[in-house]
Amino acid sequence: MKKVITQKDLAEATGLNQSTVSLALRNDPRVKEATRRHVLETARRLGYRKDPMLSALASYRSRQRDSVFHGTLVWLWRPELLQYRQDQDSAWNRYLEGARRRCAALGYALETLEVPASPQEQRRLSDILYHRGIEGILVPPQQVSSEAPHFQWEQFAAVTFGWSVREPNFHAVSPNHYQNAITLVKNLHRLGYERVSGVVLTGGNYDRAHFHLWTHGLQDASRQYASSGPGIPPLLLKKTGGSIREVLLRWLDKYRPDAIGVSAEHTDLLVEELSALGLKVPNDIAVATLFRPASESRYAGIYENSTHIGEAAVDMLAGALRRREHGMPPVRRMMQIEGTWVDGPTAPGA
Repeated sequence: MKKVITQKDLAEATGLNQSTVSLALRNDPRVKEATRRHVLETARRLGYRKDPMLSALASYRSRQRDSVFHGTLVWLWRPELLQYRQDQDSAWNRYLEGARRRCAALGYALETLEVPASPQEQRRLSDILYHRGIEGILVPPQQVSSEAPHFQWEQFAAVTFGWSVREPNFHAVSPNHYQNAITLVKNLHRLGYERVSGVVLTGGNYDRAHFHLWTHGLQDASRQYASSGPGIPPLLLKKTGGSIREVLLRWLDKYRPDAIGVSAEHTDLLVEELSALGLKVPNDIAVATLFRPASESRYAGIYENSTHIGEAAVDMLAGALRRREHGMPPVRRMMQIEGTWVDGPTAPGA
């Protein structure tokens, strides 16, 4: 049977006392950088791994919690997501809220950490988490489609949010953007609107990785619920700093929609453009948003159930940890959570 390496073994191998080894493994600032590196390298060479059961017991005693403590999970923030971290109603914070709630119910602590900028520092953070006995990582959506941080991912189980993390292909949880677009069109028809379509503006942060799913959903639903003919094709606009008004006007004149769905963060912009064209919402045209924050009351539209998405991500990660699934899974699982239609003053009914 393979010998279990302890902190006492590391102390003997490094010539340090056991308390120094313990502090180095926890990245304590009182330990010199050279000493910390020496301890981590020795731990890696000998195959040391922190005992999660002892960590759980220590945390249980210190917190005096009634529920069983299973360990710590980590939520990795990208520095460029600062504006969303500061917005309490952003999808990112709602995901985090749901993840915290589910972690508490399952007996996990959830620690938020910022991803360092350089690959070298990212690998260092990976080492620190590994030697702290942390095995589960949640990777929230990135601002643009990109790779996950430079971690030694074979040592961790991970779940990502949405479509923006290209590699590795971990299990993921996402809003069901396609179905949400169909739900939006269906409810606008339920309210009596007959010529329903959508406007999707590309070039923003939220829709860059998956705007095509909204577009296809709007297009398919427009055909499905059209009272006659092929339906109104959605308008795709590139928000590049120039005016979109002329293109929007041509589309409105050609198809004469009485209600439109709008992509995520561009709802305010579209309402302003409609107003500039002399169209009042909802008297002349109804508007519904494909992403309606929980506290939003100005618009009708889709609430993505973001907190439920955060909860589902923790459930998926906890399952992977129970199955001892580390690294890239052989078969990726993608869970999609459907949103909920919410009535609002911009689409009161025809």
